[in-house]
Amino acid sequence: MGTATSEETVVRAVLGNCVAVTLFDAENAFGGMSHFLYPASPSRTLSTAQYGNIAIPTLFQLLRQNGA
Repeated sequence: MGTATSEETVVRAVLGNCVAVTLFDAENAFGGMSHFLYPASPSRTLSTAQYGNIAIPTLFQLLRQNGA
């Protein structure tokens, strides 16, 4: 799951078996965060935004769409 905003925002995430990635474009004052899981086993499908291989490109897309 990802989010992007140009509003000043405090973002918090509780991390367990997951990763949080935050990106900030200082020139355009725009940033975003993606919070995603590690797969529980290699056999689980990875074609969903709850995993990094989809979550990170989605975050980049959100940032690009909003001028970052």
